[in-house]
Amino acid sequence: MLNNFGLRSMIKFKCKDFLLKECEFEAKGTHSVDEMMRMVEVHAGDEHRTLRLSPETIERIRSSLAKQSGV
Repeated sequence: MLNNFGLRSMIKFKCKDFLLKECEFEAKGTHSVDEMMRMVEVHAGDEHRTLRLSPETIERIRSSLAKQSGV
């Protein structure tokens, strides 16, 4: 979604808010929710190999990103 200046809204994901409290990974940008979700999945797979993202966690993350983007 575009903001008042015709630019896409900045959205961000902090691993410690959803997955592991001690992880400092953060992704942010004007990416789409789907692009951000791919970044989250790559991070979780690369850095937290033993962590399985439950459908509930995925939905919480997607919902947070969508809210930030205004979708």
